Amino acid sequence: MSITQVTSKIAHTLGIPEGDATKIVEKAIAGGECTKFTLEQWLEERFLPNCVHIDEEGYTQMCINALKILDRAAQPIMGVAASERFGGNIKLI
Repeated sequence: MSITQVTSKIAHTLGIPEGDATKIVEKAIAGGECTKFTLEQWLEERFLPNCVHIDEEGYTQMCINALKILDRAAQPIMGVAASERFGGNIKLI
């Protein structure tokens, strides 16, 4: 499969402009993604199976759900040195 064919397949499958698909392929090649695989293998076995499609509604819902668990997320533990920089007045909530 040629670069043009791979680019066209990405554009068609993801519903993106050819120019964006070309950038994806160029960056994959520049980043060494295709050194152990043929371009077709990279497309079918690595790239397409790992694509996640999130529409605006799905993204919005994900953000809302993330905010719902924020109060239960682990707080970072600051070390002694960091605590001293703040005058020892660090309180974890």
